[in-house]
Amino acid sequence: MKTIKHLLITIAMLLCSATANAHDFEVDGIFYNIIYANDLTVAVTYKGNSSDEISNEYSGEVIIPSTVSYKSKTLTVTSIGGGAFWDCDGLTSITIPNSVTSIGISAFYKCSSLTSVTIPNSVTSIGNSAFSYCSGLTSITIPNSVTSIGNSAFSYCSGLTSITIPNSVTSIGDYAFEDCASLKDLRIKDGETTLSLGYNYKEGLFYDCPLESLYLGRNIQYETGYSSGYSPFFGNKTLKSVTIGNSVTSIGDYAFSACDSLASIRLLGETPPTVGSNSFTNKQYLNTIVYVPKGTLATYQAADTWKNFWDIQEFDVTAIENVEDVTPAFEITSSGIQFTAADGKAIAIYAPNGALVEKIDNYAGEEIALDKGVYIVRIGNKTMKVKL
Repeated sequence: MKTIKHLLITIAMLLCSATANAHDFEVDGIFYNIIYANDLTVAVTYKGNSSDEISNEYSGEVIIPSTVSYKSKTLTVTSIGGGAFWDCDGLTSITIPNSVTSIGISAFYKCSSLTSVTIPNSVTSIGNSAFSYCSGLTSITIPNSVTSIGNSAFSYCSGLTSITIPNSVTSIGDYAFEDCASLKDLRIKDGETTLSLGYNYKEGLFYDCPLESLYLGRNIQYETGYSSGYSPFFGNKTLKSVTIGNSVTSIGDYAFSACDSLASIRLLGETPPTVGSNSFTNKQYLNTIVYVPKGTLATYQAADTWKNFWDIQEFDVTAIENVEDVTPAFEITSSGIQFTAADGKAIAIYAPNGALVEKIDNYAGEEIALDKGVYIVRIGNKTMKVKL
């Protein structure tokens, strides 16, 4: 199965490479293909069309404009084309404008020097293998406009340490995070829609990611297979803590089976989620601590599956220590919030019930997409209450 999968990806990438060399025009060192002449829209494409591919690769810092002028026409840049930055190992940073709505197949494949990417709020889809083998990528912000993440989109991003899936995403493709060897923190934001997750030939989608913490904010849908599960977390040996948001109503088959290091499960909902077959093991029933909202202990102790855990404890979901009701230095934007004088600091944003909404280890002045409401914000060692 692995051989077939990688063969198909290779064929797709070769097709991208073969077609990407053709371009319609070039302006200021960036090459474009016209998408629709009548609509005056263009896609960024591979640099140059000579046989000397290395000399024609994009390198350094590339800033893509939202519009470009050519032959007295002003055209809008609406996509990063398939293979546009294919194997550009000298590319160090990329600025994507708000006019772009899609990132194509293998768009940044094997850009090993690319360390961070900010995707604008206009992007709705991330194509297959879009960032595959970007080994230098340590962080990426997926905006609350993206609805789909393609197959192998972040596979072999060995430097990626954390990722947040916004509630706009409804599907993540097969092998999307295969061999992300440093991915320790995964956050799936709260939402009412179900998130459909692909699989990994080894088992679950995150099987070979060294996850330590997981925030699961909504119901997920995934395949199950014969005798063992294709749960996205099945057999993850490093997963230590799981927080389950109050929007989660059910947990599927084999959900956390064979996650031998799972020490704690924190549930934020007052109603126990239903649980599928083989989601937990006898070892977990014995050793994993389950934390439930204050006042719900008896409910969980009587609920199917949850009653099997030997150690269930209550906690106050609204208790966050050292909250200061002061206004921080920030600007409310159309999509959320942007902080000033916070560059380089760690930022964590919580909902009033204590659920982690956003975490940034090294803030760089970017806009953080948030819905209107009240949040608890920690900047460095200072905690504040913010109302948007």
